Amino acid sequence: MRKAQILQAQTLQDTLAFIRGDPGGSSSSSSNNQQTQSGRSGESARSRTNNLKLLQPPKLETTVTLEEFIDWRDRWEDYCMASNANSLPVRQQVALLWNHFTLQMSGHVTHNLNMQKDGSHSPAEILDAVYKHLRSNRSIVVDRLVFEKRVQKDGELFDEFHADLCRLANRAEICNHCRDDRLTSKLVAGIIDDETREELLTVKNIT
Repeated sequence: MRKAQILQAQTLQDTLAFIRGDPGGSSSSSSNNQQTQSGRSGESARSRTNNLKLLQPPKLETTVTLEEFIDWRDRWEDYCMASNANSLPVRQQVALLWNHFTLQMSGHVTHNLNMQKDGSHSPAEILDAVYKHLRSNRSIVVDRLVFEKRVQKDGELFDEFHADLCRLANRAEICNHCRDDRLTSKLVAGIIDDETREELLTVKNIT
């Protein structure tokens, strides 16, 4: 059987839907209904936010890699949004961020990156400085090579392959105006099933 039909019934139509940015396919109308119902209860859900016990991101260490930092920052920004920390004065936001640095990391940010916790720099500016430092110590060519070499693994679901390829494109800093074309080419080239690849190549206007 064709790789279990692209690993759990990933059909040609499913693949095209992902490439065209519509993974929901024919279920979009039911999804819209669910969103409508969700919107009606949105206000009550927001009222319960303060009662949630939010999982804080771990303390950021000086040994963090570029990939780990990108993931950590996503978690940090989600935490700040969920906890309404973004509504605090800048100095308090920075104090909260500093509390999520290890002692070594706070020293690195202060003395090596010249970022202060007195409110003269926003949390976004501080984290941008950390990212630029990590980025400068790693060649962008390495990330672009990883992106180009990525193919669907044996046993890997298509949506997992697609999601990881998007993450790699971000880390490789693929330019915005050619990003969709590059992702489409990589999806077609990297898909594990040869027959589906051949079928995709016969489709006009695949993007």
